[in-house]
Amino acid sequence: MARPMHRALTDIAVCIAVPALVACGGYVPPGPAAALPSGDPSVSPASLALRFEAASETACEQNTTLFILGTRAGGDGEPELRAQLPLQALPFTAQIDARSLLGAGSLRGQWTLEARLDFDGYDLARAGDLLGRAEVEIGADGGEATLVLSETISQDETLGDVPRFIGTIELSSEFAFLDGTRTLFISLKQNPTERGMPRAAVQIPRARFPVSFDIGPDDVPLDVENKADMLQGELWLVARLDTDGDGISRQAGDIETDPLAVRSGPEPVHIMLDTRRSR
Repeated sequence: MARPMHRALTDIAVCIAVPALVACGGYVPPGPAAALPSGDPSVSPASLALRFEAASETACEQNTTLFILGTRAGGDGEPELRAQLPLQALPFTAQIDARSLLGAGSLRGQWTLEARLDFDGYDLARAGDLLGRAEVEIGADGGEATLVLSETISQDETLGDVPRFIGTIELSSEFAFLDGTRTLFISLKQNPTERGMPRAAVQIPRARFPVSFDIGPDDVPLDVENKADMLQGELWLVARLDTDGDGISRQAGDIETDPLAVRSGPEPVHIMLDTRRSR
């Protein structure tokens, strides 16, 4: 499930190594970690270093994506770290900075990490997806863990009666140079021109395209009992690659597209960000 992402107060480095001998589309020798684009001087160089390999032969597809969740021991069971990484081959290495944390707070303590290799790119588990888990103790100097993508999901996760909106957002080739450098805001509104609090919202720092999303009641920002009811009926999906990282302001240079009328359901929607805002 897609959740809002906020900048954390603390960076930490965790090394995840997954020893195995096969890869999507053929074996790829291990290489150096692929660092996410930098450029924001406020971000510490400390990062979450990840390495993944499958435990059995696995063929990657066009939308194959790694979803990583981190849950803190002694917490409420909800993930406090989330990352989404598109990939073409395994083994795969990457670095994630602390803006993948879902809120502020210290990273020190015991964590459970879970990685899911997803073959359709949507944050909804399907039969055949692969899972790997590990426990890690994170101290002042970081921590290390090993995950093995070896557990196969046997059946699809169902939507049930909970309203969910799934889809993919792409970035026009004209703006490819912005890939991985700006914050993507995705929101659901009652009408396309309304300002103020959206019905639901997701924030993805340094978005790497294509981006898949899965928005549901957990993404409703209001503290109300009827969150599911707020996502019923026709809503408007708005997506914007933002210049200043402020989800409220709109300014020249933002990359956006026309709002799209949507309803909840299992059919994914597709959006292309192809227009630079002029004012």
